[in-house]
Amino acid sequence: MTDSSKEGPGCSVPEGHFCRWPGVRAGERSERDRVPGVRWLGMLKCEIVREYTDSRMILVVDENIAAARDAFSRYGDVRLLSGRAIDRTIVADADALLVRSITRVDRELLEGSSVRFVGTATIGRNHIDEEYLWKTGITLVDAAGAGARSVAEYAATALLTLHNRRVVRLPDAKVAIVGVGAIGSLVSRFVQSLGVAETIEYDPPRHNEEPEFESATIEHVKGADVIILAIPLTSRGLHPTHHMIDESFLTDLETGSTLINVARGGVVDSTALKRELLTGRLHAVLDVWEDEPEVDPDLLGPCTIATPHIAGYSRDGKLRGTEMLAQGLAEHIGSTEVWHPSATLSSNAGTLTLDTDSDDLHNDLLALLLHTCPIDRDDAALRTFFPLTAEERRAGFDRLRKEYPVRREFPAWRIDGASGEVRRIAEELGFVSG
Repeated sequence: MTDSSKEGPGCSVPEGHFCRWPGVRAGERSERDRVPGVRWLGMLKCEIVREYTDSRMILVVDENIAAARDAFSRYGDVRLLSGRAIDRTIVADADALLVRSITRVDRELLEGSSVRFVGTATIGRNHIDEEYLWKTGITLVDAAGAGARSVAEYAATALLTLHNRRVVRLPDAKVAIVGVGAIGSLVSRFVQSLGVAETIEYDPPRHNEEPEFESATIEHVKGADVIILAIPLTSRGLHPTHHMIDESFLTDLETGSTLINVARGGVVDSTALKRELLTGRLHAVLDVWEDEPEVDPDLLGPCTIATPHIAGYSRDGKLRGTEMLAQGLAEHIGSTEVWHPSATLSSNAGTLTLDTDSDDLHNDLLALLLHTCPIDRDDAALRTFFPLTAEERRAGFDRLRKEYPVRREFPAWRIDGASGEVRRIAEELGFVSG
């Protein structure tokens, strides 16, 4: 592979190769060499990508990426492996690496390999050493936004479950969303549809980028009845989020408050949270854990709801993520052939007929949401592993994720039999009537 990336912006492209920038022909230069790329980490390099004519690409792919073989085999030879089994030996002769959050991608993994493309089927990139990839000219594509609806549906179901269990009364509740990006914005919309007393949006970085967005104060967040975390895990910058929810933050919360974490385990100091939960002062809904796949039984035990990092595991969201990676890879190699999930997934999951004799609006809604997002089932499944040994618990956590049943998002379902108010809110959440 010829690599002129060290020449910097304006590099020439030998005949028979593709420039990463679409529309730049061999030997040409482009003004776009001097502006950030959409998929290339916002960097300025124009690395050369060889044309695969005489030999097929080798792609190392996490076996839990949805429809991986179908999506990527058109681009080369696909090697499917457990994400935890991907190591230096495995990737040594690979041209592309496609992972999830459980695979750490850094110098230790990639140095000396032929990998020139990394795709991660995740929103967050805290498992990726982006600086190393930038310095070595490796393209990075993520699946930001693919699972946003799935995570927001989980959060809405969790809120209704808390109401059902009398942990919180939604019509009187103040609900804070920490992180109002792709996920948090949708969570906020769903929360308002559920009819809470007040929705609080906290996102100072977004306010810095979008002055028209008004972020609440952290003190306002601490006064909420429910706090939903939807932030990336970062340790640098003006607003690092690693252990943002620490002992000081937790002790400032009102007794009876609930923390819902659908972000990353590391944004919460697990030891501090465990102490608060064991006293019974606070409640928690946790889908993510600081030391996955290890989960501290003493932290899981007092949680109101505990699930094995599956909030974003709808089939729809997974396939959207795979499509985004396939698009990025096709662009990287200059291919016009892009995989789409339409042949893999029906647009209609079925019809749900609701019995709405109940006088409790929120319980009727919960029955509907649990049919499509069964977090009570997922909670029970995770808890079955925790009388076991640490090794068995870790294996069980991974198995629950690998063998997770197909879950479809709200817009894939039609509803019949719902009363006026239940129907109205269901439609706002995305369900289709009729």
